[in-house]
Amino acid sequence: MNVTCGMLEDFFSDQGWTARGNPAARGRSYRGVRLWYGGCSPEADILYVADGSDTPEGLPPLNLCLLGSGPVPAAWLVEAPCGLLAFYAALQAFFEGLAEWDRRLSELLLANGSMQEILDCSGPILRNPCFFQNEQFVVLAQYGTVTQEENSYFYETLQNGRAPLRLFEALLAIPAPLRDSYTPSRSVQTVQVLSKYNELLGNCFVDGQPVLRLCMLCTVRFGTGIQDLVAHLMGRMENSPSMQRWVVHHTAASDLLFSHIIENPTASDIAETARSLGLHLYDRFCVVEISFGLQPANASSTLSKLRMLHPGIHFFLYSDQPYALLGIAQNRSGGRTLQNLRQFLYSRLNPLGASYGCSDDFSEIAALGAGCTQAGYVLKMSGLAGAFSNYITVQEKESLTYRDVMAAHILQTFFERYEFERYCPDSFLRIIVDDRNTGGNNLELLYTYLCHECNATATARILHMHRNNVIYRINKLEERYHLDLSSSGQRLLLQLICLAVGYRNH
Repeated sequence: MNVTCGMLEDFFSDQGWTARGNPAARGRSYRGVRLWYGGCSPEADILYVADGSDTPEGLPPLNLCLLGSGPVPAAWLVEAPCGLLAFYAALQAFFEGLAEWDRRLSELLLANGSMQEILDCSGPILRNPCFFQNEQFVVLAQYGTVTQEENSYFYETLQNGRAPLRLFEALLAIPAPLRDSYTPSRSVQTVQVLSKYNELLGNCFVDGQPVLRLCMLCTVRFGTGIQDLVAHLMGRMENSPSMQRWVVHHTAASDLLFSHIIENPTASDIAETARSLGLHLYDRFCVVEISFGLQPANASSTLSKLRMLHPGIHFFLYSDQPYALLGIAQNRSGGRTLQNLRQFLYSRLNPLGASYGCSDDFSEIAALGAGCTQAGYVLKMSGLAGAFSNYITVQEKESLTYRDVMAAHILQTFFERYEFERYCPDSFLRIIVDDRNTGGNNLELLYTYLCHECNATATARILHMHRNNVIYRINKLEERYHLDLSSSGQRLLLQLICLAVGYRNH
């Protein structure tokens, strides 16, 4: 590989040497380094090292690196507390290290090396990179140590165990037309507008498919060497036939793995599949079905953004329906609960105008299919405006799981198979008929009153009525339709039938 002037500048800085570069050499790169001696034939892309006391003849100045000061306008003038041979040996080792990295990259790209192997190979060269694979945007590699004094932001992310995604969050918060100038399409650039820290953002596209993103907090204050190294890595990956084949396999790979768990819960390789998705780290799960109310293409784009912003949540598509799998490890959750994760997810979905439904908690990943079915039913219920969901507060709605609607599901299944009128008490049928004929809301009042444990104050608040009016009307309902709300059995029966009526009508 060719070594750029930016890479050389960073190398000299790392060694603690004082280096002055010739502005005319900017943009130059060199495939190797050699000692200059009189009479040798210079090559155009080789950097020659000489002592500042010498005056090399016949050598283009921009191919010359002088130790000390010199009378000619060399590409580099370097002051180092060592002799010429030691200086040349260090520079040669730097070139050879980069060449070895490039050779190792070639081996991996030609031999279908995994993405993780490519990143492991590149980590020591790039120093403290944070890579994000496009499917789930999980941190795949972190290298080196950074003290709080060197970069407090990176230190904060490591201490909290959180992926450093603040830069991506800031980028996505910018309106799309304005974001273009900050988002490199096929290149790498330093972004200092969004943060006071030096942050490097890079995207790798193969056949138009983004396969890798890089968010890097540079500890090198000067020079563009890190940018040049990252650009080299991205370029090698973009142009690799092997990587193109990998993309075909990798696109939607996680969705296929989730589908395998849902459709084959008793398969012998379920544990291995769960491990490949990182689910073996959790022992408690719940699944949320999501509806964005958009065209499939837009929904897929929205899901991709959520994957990028929240790598700790496993988003996936099954039968073109978006889901989110939440998981915790109870013995090392640090006080975090599935309820906390649900509330966090809902706070991100609400601004998008999304609807959602959540399953009950489960402990075996093989129960994922059942969880998806449960979540789908809760989502269906939340979309039925007439099924009394309008009378549930936002806080109550966001805490709903399948357990809260299981009775309604059982009733719906029952009345789909048997005639409703045959099993509904006659007094309750009269309430339904009277509401239909008069346009009244007695059924709504009764259901809300029962749902809130016969609390007139809570019922009045939800239905925007006076408390005394609620009490008066409930008494009239008991008297007219011969209801006995003092009986726990009749209260339960009436509440279940209210639910059945709601689903029957909608």
